[in-house]
Amino acid sequence: MNHLLKLIIALMAVPACAQTDTRQISLPQSWVDYSLASDLRHLLVNTQTEQGKPSFTYMYDTGSGKALWKMNLTDYDGYELLPTRYGALFTAPPTTRKPVTVLHDSDTGHRLYDLDIGTVFIDEALDIVIGYKSATSSSAECHRLSTGEHLWTANIPVSKSPRGWPNAVRTDDTHLLLVANSLCLLNLTDGNTLTYDISISRQIAQQGGVTVGAFWGGAIGGMVVGMSMQYGGGNMMSGMHSNILVHEGRVYLSDRDALRQFDVHSLNLIWQHQFKPKTTSAATLVANGSAVIMINNGEAYVEGSPEPYGQLFVGEYAMADGQEQSYTQLNYDWNTSRFSKPLTCLTDSAYYLEADRTITLLTPRAGTLAVYDKNYNLLYIGFDDQITAQYEVARLYQPIGTDGRHILIKCKQPEADRYLLIDQSQRNICHTFAANVSDVRMQHNHLLTTMPDGRLTIETITE
Repeated sequence: MNHLLKLIIALMAVPACAQTDTRQISLPQSWVDYSLASDLRHLLVNTQTEQGKPSFTYMYDTGSGKALWKMNLTDYDGYELLPTRYGALFTAPPTTRKPVTVLHDSDTGHRLYDLDIGTVFIDEALDIVIGYKSATSSSAECHRLSTGEHLWTANIPVSKSPRGWPNAVRTDDTHLLLVANSLCLLNLTDGNTLTYDISISRQIAQQGGVTVGAFWGGAIGGMVVGMSMQYGGGNMMSGMHSNILVHEGRVYLSDRDALRQFDVHSLNLIWQHQFKPKTTSAATLVANGSAVIMINNGEAYVEGSPEPYGQLFVGEYAMADGQEQSYTQLNYDWNTSRFSKPLTCLTDSAYYLEADRTITLLTPRAGTLAVYDKNYNLLYIGFDDQITAQYEVARLYQPIGTDGRHILIKCKQPEADRYLLIDQSQRNICHTFAANVSDVRMQHNHLLTTMPDGRLTIETITE
């Protein structure tokens, strides 16, 4: 639950947004995370006590504000806890002891079923949960979330990707694009897959015993829960691929050989731009007008740790045919005093609070690299290494939630304006937040705010 989207509530409203249906809950002082179920009736809260003492999870009724049950987390150490409309789901990586996925009744806490899979994907609307039986399994199993009934099994090996399912992208209500050992388009209703073979790893000289590692994170509601595994120990270098970029009916993905464009429905290859050997590795793709910007990090992964491989470069490629429009190679140690490794780039949008309290939308720009420095300032840098624009972190906001009309944005700086709720179309501020708010979230189109004394308020936003 600690990886779910962080969101919501305003303490001072302006006329643009009105709140109704207010609910309040007093959280335990030892709370560390919470999440609202999509039924809006149940709130799952995790606590963390002093070292050596047990931690608990609590399920609250949002109507009465009372705890329905609590559970000692000793038996669920390292598990992800997710409230759903069907119950509280407890899941852990497939490297842990079995069972690794358990559903508890939201009202009573009683165990409803066990599954011997580590969950990687949940969709409440489709009533499905998908996972693997072990860290080296090639078969993804789909079960009915509400009952645990087995629905289908699909062959989706993930042994060569240290990213995998966390980079998955929904293409419509029933299909998911993901990188496993290949690019895979998965039909969530029946397990049918379309695949395209890609090169995302290579054998290297043995550097020690073979180990298995797993990176675990999560989200819910038609989102990846988050198994991302790397295998092969010291003799496998992997992760040589980009994020999956979906733009205007086309899919873009790079591997260690080429940048390619596919049809989003069929995975038919439309074009590819071939690179010289040992050029590409882990990369970030950004859509910009009629071009795709590729930021190649010059790194791959051995046992989960980044290692130099390929070139650090920024390239622009025409969406129409993949022709290279520009290519700028950077030294691997490029400006290490300012930037972290790998480079963290702006791939979608950010927001900047101007001195007059208007909001400026920041997006990738043609001919520049938008990159965060080590202090989280955003810099636009031309391919000639000249800074063209700079936005300080104290006024820089990231989107962390939306209800379609409004966007909740958050600044990394703990100031009075750390959270703002803005109108998506007008980009004007419609909610501000008190300086002492501990946490603000948006979940299931509701605003939630927590004060230092543990008072949690849940509100809807209406026009």
